Amino acid sequence: MVLSGAAGTGKSRAVGEYLNFLCEEYPGIRVCVARKTLVSLRESFQVTFEERVLLPDSPLHNGPSRQHRTGYSYPNQSYIALHGFDNLTRLFSTEYDVCYVQECTEISEHDWASLLRSIRNNRLPWQQLLGDCNPDSSEHWLRKRMDAGTTRELVSYHADNPSITDEYIEGLRTLPEPLRSRLYLGKWVQAEGAVLPDFSMERHGCVMPDLSDIRWTFGAVDWGYTAPGVALVVGVTKSGKLYRLAEIYRRGELLDWWCDRIYDLTREFDCVTWVCDPARPDAISSVNKRFGLTNRGMMARGADNKRASSGPGDLSGIDLLKEGFAKDRIAFVRDANRFTDQGLVKARLPHNSETELPNIVYVKTDGKANREHVDPRVPDHAFDAWRYAASYAWGKDAYIHKGKRKLDPTCPPWESAEMDFLDHRF
Repeated sequence: MVLSGAAGTGKSRAVGEYLNFLCEEYPGIRVCVARKTLVSLRESFQVTFEERVLLPDSPLHNGPSRQHRTGYSYPNQSYIALHGFDNLTRLFSTEYDVCYVQECTEISEHDWASLLRSIRNNRLPWQQLLGDCNPDSSEHWLRKRMDAGTTRELVSYHADNPSITDEYIEGLRTLPEPLRSRLYLGKWVQAEGAVLPDFSMERHGCVMPDLSDIRWTFGAVDWGYTAPGVALVVGVTKSGKLYRLAEIYRRGELLDWWCDRIYDLTREFDCVTWVCDPARPDAISSVNKRFGLTNRGMMARGADNKRASSGPGDLSGIDLLKEGFAKDRIAFVRDANRFTDQGLVKARLPHNSETELPNIVYVKTDGKANREHVDPRVPDHAFDAWRYAASYAWGKDAYIHKGKRKLDPTCPPWESAEMDFLDHRF
């Protein structure tokens, strides 16, 4: 069964209390607590469990630190094991009485069903597969299982959480759609007029690839201060597939801070260039100064910021992104975020590409979706950075004839006539 409800209704706390109660009352049981990745579990369930559920003097606090803990051992031999779906062999190698998946909308239906084979320890009078989640699309596989009665749904409400504040609820109430319906009203709704309908982390999320498959890397930037700024590191394979290797999505940082981060990421990933929002030539110049390239070249350059198609055969970044996701030519390395903005996380606002892109919708004109412009009320900071990246990697912008631009020696000597990415030849 799944505990489903709006943000802030106390789902994780309630499940933590339930699992702790079972372990204290039934000696020797084994509980699996899992999330899509172990890193994300450490920053979510473990924080709630250790700070909200366990008493300060609980012996379960003893042992390794949170970042190195593999589980919680109770004095009566009960045990809570911590797992990520990024290590399936370890996850499915043990028998459990209860398996709990936090944010179960992140995993695939196959992953969910596969856990059933692990629930056979039989030290608890019942065996259970349990999950919790915020509502997602009405077309999500989990919603369909619950509608069919295969999975039982329990619904939580803001009234169930006595510690929630009026300020928190007001923040949810003012979110743009479809976030408002999902996180404030607790409804499973499809994003109407979604720009990237094929994107999902279930489909496009991945672990870090073999870096030997990456032929070259570059960065893309959308500047921000009051609104979030975004910096992406993108790896390109020989076949032209793009991998999001690292990402910063953050508010309130000055330009010098962004220049330092871009410099560090360039050294870490050997980026050949950075394509940036051209509306800030001062920021682009500051990046180049940080690399000492004022008089002898550029590390940062203005990106193609054209949102709509302007003629036959001239694909915009939006078109390229849509096609890239539809043909699985883009992959997101999970937990690739650096310097996560916890204020955005607590406010349930988009805080990385994977929480922003599903909510990008077309603006409506006369009640109909205008397929050439996105709704400006919806956060689109990572979306803009991805438009720049797609235009650079797959559009005409990147493929200048050999000798016109000096690239890293490891880059293939591509000629524009040789390219055939996404079935488009330039």
